[in-house]
Amino acid sequence: ACFSAPLPPAPTPHTTAGRPMGASPRFAAAASPSVQAGDGPKPWRRLAVGLGGLCAAAAIVVAGAGGRRGRRRYVAGRAAELGSAAAFVGGGAPTIFGGLAGAQPASAVGKLSRKRDPLARAAAVAQPAGTSAVDGAGLSDLFGRYQQPLAALRQAGAASLDGRDELELLRFVLEHRGNHVAAAQNLEVVSKWRHGAGKHIIDAAARTIATAPNGIAWDNAHFLASAPHIEKIGKYVTPAQFVIVPLRNGDLCSCIRASEIDEKAMMDEVSVDEWVEHFLFMREIGSHVADALSKEHGRLVRFHNINDFGGVRGMPDERFRNALSKSSELSTKLYPGLAGMTIVINMPSLMRMMGSFLVPLFPGATKSTMKFAKQPIDYVPDMSDVLSEPTKSRFISDIEAILA
Repeated sequence: ACFSAPLPPAPTPHTTAGRPMGASPRFAAAASPSVQAGDGPKPWRRLAVGLGGLCAAAAIVVAGAGGRRGRRRYVAGRAAELGSAAAFVGGGAPTIFGGLAGAQPASAVGKLSRKRDPLARAAAVAQPAGTSAVDGAGLSDLFGRYQQPLAALRQAGAASLDGRDELELLRFVLEHRGNHVAAAQNLEVVSKWRHGAGKHIIDAAARTIATAPNGIAWDNAHFLASAPHIEKIGKYVTPAQFVIVPLRNGDLCSCIRASEIDEKAMMDEVSVDEWVEHFLFMREIGSHVADALSKEHGRLVRFHNINDFGGVRGMPDERFRNALSKSSELSTKLYPGLAGMTIVINMPSLMRMMGSFLVPLFPGATKSTMKFAKQPIDYVPDMSDVLSEPTKSRFISDIEAILA
């Protein structure tokens, strides 16, 4: 068990009162038209890809001009790293920047509604960009600070509350920076998904939590074993490449080393929709764990993403990038206020150099959710090592230092 202390009971999964359970496919497509991910790369992603491509091309030219074969091989390898970084940034994949979506600004609809609603406009002004404005604040302080938007959300979103408690509603309000109109619209989308296209995921997660041997405490083995399509995904994504680690303050960290995943072989067997279902199932469980830990610790618990660049050498499979991008965008809509920081570790030197040029070009809200490790964390040959001592304490201390 990641935590030995008893936790409050898990929140009751949302169900539709009086509605028959139905017989939807066990793990049918997770997305519905109302929550489809956006199409096409953002302008800053196109710029990232373009600059990355130019850097890679320049490196290859330098390699060709060099007279020594070893030098050409070295520079060609660094060019591959640059190209890979550009591809990941351009795709917006959560393997590298999965936490970005979790702290994005309110939607365009939300921005327009603030012009018409003085309460939403005032709350939006009071809430700075990024997660730093609420991270570290106690729940009682946040409930007091957002008392008016919460009350307004309860009224505006009354038809979609589904029995949610104040903490769950607080995440909607924070995601939309106090704009209760945008939060109510998001609440409606989430309610429709939970009772419709996503109901089989919600029900499966509820069964998994109910049978967890350690209660609501995070349990990598039990939760992953129950995840949809694990019989296929589990061949390629194992604890050696992916684990979830709790920090001392209760925050959860999703740690992934993408370079060790044979994504091409996996995507030959796993569809994009299957990957999305797998991802959203884990987010559903994670949301229950995060809320329980928030109540235990008295602070808003977040779900951070740690992306280990160690071993990155080539372009990722396009289908995998699409699957990751789609699941990240959907999880932002369906689990607002849950995502925390994106932490990038073990970046090769030339990738760090490229990042120093590209990161200043990112939108302000994006930059505020990113952290880069200044020193390598090269003592973790297998990601599962961070679940046991002595590596666990050292790794957690290093991540907490990066977040500080």
